Amino acid sequence: MNCLEAQQEELEVLRSIYDGDERYTEMTPSTIQYKIGENDGYKSFLLEIKWHEDYPEKAPNINLDAFYNKHLNTEVKHAVIKFAEEQADNLLETAMTYTLIESVKENSEDLLANQPNSPPVQVSWSLKNVFVF
Repeated sequence: MNCLEAQQEELEVLRSIYDGDERYTEMTPSTIQYKIGENDGYKSFLLEIKWHEDYPEKAPNINLDAFYNKHLNTEVKHAVIKFAEEQADNLLETAMTYTLIESVKENSEDLLANQPNSPPVQVSWSLKNVFVF
């Protein structure tokens, strides 16, 4: 089976597995997004997996570049991507997208350990009404 046939088969399987799952989005036939964590929560993110022409012989591009992820701190982004890329390296030449999504989901609590539960508090003050004698 060539790479294109393997991708088409994997896409059919993913559609079957994630049918009705609103966290799953097929951006293109080669780009999958999956939302992990509570919807719109500060400890949630959108994992994007993009297949190259020679996927699954070559690992997919894994990123967290979506605008939805703007709240994630850099350390957490690096941890998630590193974890997923390590998983992908162990799964070369196999259909891996489902396994990558599920592995990140299962480990999301650990991967998000350094992510605050809420945005940093913005404190602002003004000297407008301060009198100095």
